[in-house]
Amino acid sequence: MISYLTLKEAMRELPLGYRTIYNAVRRGEITAYKPGREILVERASLENWLLSKKVEPPRKVGRPRKNKSAAPEDGVAPMATGSTGTWSRQQKR
Repeated sequence: MISYLTLKEAMRELPLGYRTIYNAVRRGEITAYKPGREILVERASLENWLLSKKVEPPRKVGRPRKNKSAAPEDGVAPMATGSTGTWSRQQKR
């Protein structure tokens, strides 16, 4: 007997997003049926598609961090030239 999953059920069982599965159905890579409002995906077709594709985990969203320069080999970073090495705070008048 053929078993079916809705897109939401497939999304919950797999490490994939709703749109990833939906787009694969739209491209015809996964066999699916739409008897009413729900899209039903064949479990075997979904498993075969996963095996044929290299699915990567979701990327992190946001601005990438700045690449800080590496510390010297001795582990001590040099101080900036002209620096006294102390911080002072100006008083508001």
